[in-house]
Amino acid sequence: VTMMFGKPGTESRDDYDYDGVRSLAQCVMFASLGSRFMKHMREGTGGVYYCGGFYGRGATHRHKGYHGLIVKCSPGEEDAMIERVHKFIGTHVTLEDSEVDAAKRTLIHSVKLNANPSNVAGFWESRFRGDSVAFTKVIPTIVGKLDDATTEQVEQYINLQASQPYNVVGIAV
Repeated sequence: VTMMFGKPGTESRDDYDYDGVRSLAQCVMFASLGSRFMKHMREGTGGVYYCGGFYGRGATHRHKGYHGLIVKCSPGEEDAMIERVHKFIGTHVTLEDSEVDAAKRTLIHSVKLNANPSNVAGFWESRFRGDSVAFTKVIPTIVGKLDDATTEQVEQYINLQASQPYNVVGIAV
């Protein structure tokens, strides 16, 4: 069973925090098997085959996009998973500098890797409609925003998102 939780986003791609603070928060909370969300959903009983999330998906210069969580679980586990997701969403987060530093290294490496003209489908490329030259010109800005973001800013961003409810927007069997 696949369940989707969502709510409207909080910043457009023009907001200063979009490339820095938001990206780091997303990396800490949802990227990889070691993410906060995966650890929370898998602890104890298991029953989760996949879980992930995102902040600001679909954001443009005018639209703030959406925040969302996706969970794949065993049939009959839906109510337990909804409860577990809402517990996760409502939990106040305290971050370690090491978590944010690891996210910075990952994302800065990704930005530089995706700057390669042969890799125009990279993480931020859609913003420039495949124009790798334009993307290459903003790399120092993106890297600077990632470097400038503090653990406190990322923590505040995550806790702001946690203070507003996510709704179940779809269940597919």
